[in-house]
Amino acid sequence: MEKLSDFYIEKAKNDLNETESRKEQSIKQFYEWLSKHPFITKCEIDPSQIVQFLRARKYQMSKVYESFNKIIKIHQNFSYILNYSNLYELNEIYEKGPFLIMKNYDKNGRRICIFRHKLLENLNVTFHNILKLNQMISAFLLAESEVQICGIVTIHDVRDISMKYMKIMDVNILGKVASISEFGALRLKQIIILGLPAIANSLFEIVKTFLNDKIKNRIDICKNVEDLTKVLDVKDLTVEYGGTDNSNDCIKYHKKAFDIATIKLINFLNNLEVDEEKMRNYENKTNFEDFTSLRKLEID
Repeated sequence: MEKLSDFYIEKAKNDLNETESRKEQSIKQFYEWLSKHPFITKCEIDPSQIVQFLRARKYQMSKVYESFNKIIKIHQNFSYILNYSNLYELNEIYEKGPFLIMKNYDKNGRRICIFRHKLLENLNVTFHNILKLNQMISAFLLAESEVQICGIVTIHDVRDISMKYMKIMDVNILGKVASISEFGALRLKQIIILGLPAIANSLFEIVKTFLNDKIKNRIDICKNVEDLTKVLDVKDLTVEYGGTDNSNDCIKYHKKAFDIATIKLINFLNNLEVDEEKMRNYENKTNFEDFTSLRKLEID
């Protein structure tokens, strides 16, 4: 049972057209649709997971189905990457803090996340592990009703990254697999790039080609930490970014919920069964590039 403050209940009603009766009816409708799915033969998904998609698409069921289909297809096509057999290693990386999630929501009710790319480089994290961790973080965030309703702010701290880090990035796969978050249910309300070095400009321009105009317009470029104050209330951040939070405290604060969300993600994938031939036939009726390009997806 959700326990939301009046602020979030009102936001859900006004921004997402949500009512309790509509939520119940839409969940039933989703289960009916899933029972007749053209290529998914088994899928154990609970109502709280369905609500993630409902809120992301503002209860427009055709878009809910479209998003769900796309995320399943991408997971199937990139299953050789998106597996969690090295979960212990991934948890060790998380605990070292390359992905920081702030303890408090900002004044707009959004969760703020900081991706520290130089730390990923120093830890020699592989490209595949970066993608897996990104999905684990997404699963954790989407477990929060507040995030489903108000969305997230991401800060990508790319200060001092080197050519070595750039070389591990497979831009083609990055644009497609990392887009699972957006095809799924994460509502990206603001994206901040901090300290973009000259060597990363070309990569950034390529990644932008995967984004639609709405997402592009939500991107802010900040040269340094001082510039963050122009686009964000920094008091909600950790000390090194001008706020009051401690990085280690943020990691410990979210660890239990992060572990629960990760297990739920793995269970969902382990209990998912797809008829590969039927999926291929279904894909032939569409364009794979269409469902791996954010330019063609309506984002809220």
